[in-house]
Amino acid sequence: MFSGTAVSVSVLLLAAVPALGGGSGLHPIRYAEQPGIQEFSGSMIARPWPVSHWTEQGLAPAAAGQRYGEALARLHALAPPRDHVWQTDQYIFDLQPGQTENQVADELLSTGLFKFVEPNWRVYPLGNCPNDPQFAQQWYHAPDRFDSCVGWEYHTGNPEVTVGICDTGIRVTHEDLLLHRKEGYNAVDRRWESQGGSINDIYGHGTQATGCAAGNGNNGVGITGMGWNLSHRMLRVTNSSGGGSSIEWLNHAATTAIENGDKVASLSYSGVDNQAVRDTATYIKSIGGLMVWAAGNSNQNMTRNDRDADDIIIVGAVDRNDNKASFSNYGPMVDLVAPGVDVWNVWHTGDNAYGNFGGTSAACPQVSGLACVIWSANPALSPDEVEDILKETCDDLGTPGIDNTFGYGRINVGLAIAAASGEIPMRLQNSRFVSGVNGDMEVFRATPGQTVAFIYSTQGPGSTYISQLDVTIDLARPALAGVRTADANGYALLRKRIPPNTQGVRVWTQAAEFQRKSNVVEQVIE
Repeated sequence: MFSGTAVSVSVLLLAAVPALGGGSGLHPIRYAEQPGIQEFSGSMIARPWPVSHWTEQGLAPAAAGQRYGEALARLHALAPPRDHVWQTDQYIFDLQPGQTENQVADELLSTGLFKFVEPNWRVYPLGNCPNDPQFAQQWYHAPDRFDSCVGWEYHTGNPEVTVGICDTGIRVTHEDLLLHRKEGYNAVDRRWESQGGSINDIYGHGTQATGCAAGNGNNGVGITGMGWNLSHRMLRVTNSSGGGSSIEWLNHAATTAIENGDKVASLSYSGVDNQAVRDTATYIKSIGGLMVWAAGNSNQNMTRNDRDADDIIIVGAVDRNDNKASFSNYGPMVDLVAPGVDVWNVWHTGDNAYGNFGGTSAACPQVSGLACVIWSANPALSPDEVEDILKETCDDLGTPGIDNTFGYGRINVGLAIAAASGEIPMRLQNSRFVSGVNGDMEVFRATPGQTVAFIYSTQGPGSTYISQLDVTIDLARPALAGVRTADANGYALLRKRIPPNTQGVRVWTQAAEFQRKSNVVEQVIE
């Protein structure tokens, strides 16, 4: 891959492969992906029945050997193997454009010549993924989004750290909110729960917000909140069945939360574009806490203040594709974004009810919960330092760098908690790879001024040592796409033309510098 004493630049060359011919009819789905757990990799593993199997069935040795040969011929005709594991007689082969894992498995297994044909699954480090049965429905925790399980390997929240949810109340008997609940407060009546202050969910909004921030994780039921083991406190801000509150009550609830030991006040309400709110955020930060507020759902450009010139964290929303949610407010006031579409979560209608929560109302408590987990991982951090970690570990979206659609970008749980624990890894992001057009590879948080090598493989994950960089990357049979020098912000971009007729080719990419490497990104050329 590399020669001589310097890293050389090669051209990104990806050979197209012929498509699978013929039809195969309809079949039940044999294999299904589990995002973030077990995903298709574009390659498969097959084992023909051994000769001994056929002799045990009564065939003569010559006939048994012929059956084995037929299996290999079938396999080579369909997808030539790229590797043979002789110890177990397993053949590794890549799918060709037009082929799917289920189609190929059905076709080969229908011959009766194979013991098994199964995907060469792409699997992930378990990290600290929870056992909650509906966790897989929380798409935003996947490795290509929040990378939450990696972050939770460092920390899952500490009950000594509390997130204050300033909202419409809480269903205190919900199965996923029973642990670590602190005494609630009614900000309208100014009474604590023990004094008769009502905190039941009068509108059906605060329960969901609490679940996003601190739903109990790894308890074998339901979903997982951002901080599994955080404490949570409901500060009810309305006595109206319609949910309406006031800036006065919201500010009072947030102030009460922090003055009573909560680290973050989370507010999923409109009204953030007010000076009284910003002044309250400044006071809250001065006494050691943070105020996090939803940007709003009116698709408006928020221009009154600059995101880095106030003490409040304003959160916009993105959808499943990391596009700005159609309803989300945006502009120079918005600090960052989090998922606000199809956020699977606890629901207020029953003790074991769940449903999709949406809006910047869902994005805000996710950020609030993450801020509390950062504080759990490193209690010595100041509010400004927690805010910096939230922003600097975001996955950049849209125009490179800070912009007025996504702010600093979408939060990344894995990076944020790792940073709070003293590690800030390089981050590789890819835009679209389009056959015959350009493919971009972007690196964030590289060492400023350092040479960054952009590496790719069509063979998938593996382990390859690069002596010039003194680093072992995570790709099999890698090739060099090019090198760039990281700028003063640790950013580097490589843009390469993708050869034509390469649609459907699966590519794995990674970036590396001296003794450091980024994550691996898997992509299919369009």
